Amino acid sequence: MLGIHISVYLALIDFRQAYDNVGREKIYEALQHFWIPNKLIRLVKATMDNTVAKVQVQTEMMELCEIRDDMKQGDDLTPLLFNLVMEYVMRKVTVERNTTV
Repeated sequence: MLGIHISVYLALIDFRQAYDNVGREKIYEALQHFWIPNKLIRLVKATMDNTVAKVQVQTEMMELCEIRDDMKQGDDLTPLLFNLVMEYVMRKVTVERNTTV
């Protein structure tokens, strides 16, 4: 042993249905935190506001449903926004022993 003592921390994050658990307000908050220009934030909001979806079950199309607070599945911008939110959250986490986030 070289006598080097290093604290190591491990963060376990369950990413199942991760996009479904990121609220839009948290996205906007993260964008502001990283000094994204207000014009771009307004453009992101414009793509997310008044979003509707139609679900097809076998051969039947269901009625339109409004997507209110979640991230949009399949949107090219979603992975980038999700990564920004995760970076924002990880920077805000206070590391404590034997705790969960």
